[in-house]
Amino acid sequence: MKELHIQRNITVPIVACLIFLIAGHTAQALDDWQYWGTFTINHSITERNGLSLLYEVYAKGNISDDYVYLAIPTYKRVIGQGFSFLGGGYFESVQKDPNNWNNVRSVFLGPVYQLIPHPKWIIESQVKFYYQLAPSREWDYYRPRLSISHKLGSFTMSAEDEMRVDLTNEREAKFFRNRVFVTGTKKLNDSLVIGLGYICQSDKVHDHWKSINALHSVLTYTIN
Repeated sequence: MKELHIQRNITVPIVACLIFLIAGHTAQALDDWQYWGTFTINHSITERNGLSLLYEVYAKGNISDDYVYLAIPTYKRVIGQGFSFLGGGYFESVQKDPNNWNNVRSVFLGPVYQLIPHPKWIIESQVKFYYQLAPSREWDYYRPRLSISHKLGSFTMSAEDEMRVDLTNEREAKFFRNRVFVTGTKKLNDSLVIGLGYICQSDKVHDHWKSINALHSVLTYTIN
């Protein structure tokens, strides 16, 4: 009962803050807000090998105004001592105008390190390197990412920061994008996790940073 009381005391303020943040900021700058939805299926082949498929959609203004689709199949290999290795595909479609979609096909790979200083705390860092196959063949960018998660029963709160750094020397800025994630998730059972969060994405354009905000929904299904 005490743990349930603590969960409620933490969850209610978080939800209230999200609602306040969304409502208040939307009133000032509706065009800066978007909706992002992430749907993931996970499957462990063995204790050291796993597969996942992530599908993501971004929408402006309202959910029907979708303009980005992502599909990311991933293979994960646990090496040991907190280290893992990721590899997979990255398929992105972005609507440039009503009749034009830009399709990018890439592969990625990179290391992951996870530290568990306490059973309720997880710190994870990873770096993914992306190689674009289409429309042209070239190393595109890499993404360093750091996340901190805290578990409280079936609830998990996490904060993450992800950078994008150019590898082509063709972009105006070497460090051209940064994303900050704050997410709360609830484990419903051994297979299903749902969550809600906030994302701030900042892009560097002509020596200035321009940001957008997004309400982020999460749905994760694990095949046991």
